[in-house]
Amino acid sequence: MENLRDKISLLIEEEPRTATELSRMLGSHHFTIAKLLSRLMMENPSIKSKKVGRYEIFWIKREPLEGYVSYVRETTSITPRINVLVSLYNKKAFDPEKAASAEDFSEEERKIIDELAAKQRVIVTTRGHIYLTELGRGIAEGAKLAHNI
Repeated sequence: MENLRDKISLLIEEEPRTATELSRMLGSHHFTIAKLLSRLMMENPSIKSKKVGRYEIFWIKREPLEGYVSYVRETTSITPRINVLVSLYNKKAFDPEKAASAEDFSEEERKIIDELAAKQRVIVTTRGHIYLTELGRGIAEGAKLAHNI
């Protein structure tokens, strides 16, 4: 039964389908498929249906940007600059009081921090502490969301 539910989810994710179409594809009775679809709709609010004449069509509603986000995840890699910004974000280094120490970073990362400071993504204090600017914070936040870091 669980396997059938997974197959139904995969098929309606590809394109909208009726219970009869699904029953033909899966080799099960259309009442069984309809019952499983109603349970799936209760469990998962992204599964939608619409009656068109005597047919009920089922599909999975996706966010409009979801395709773009998955494309960005697949085609872009995380650069060392982004890694530094995200590590500062994870340390919550958003202001001078919560700034991270430069000693926490390797020599290579410190060079990257100097580049980021020149681009106004981070601020390096006279004591050697580093924190994110609003722009750097926004970039780090976006990278975390886009790459599930």
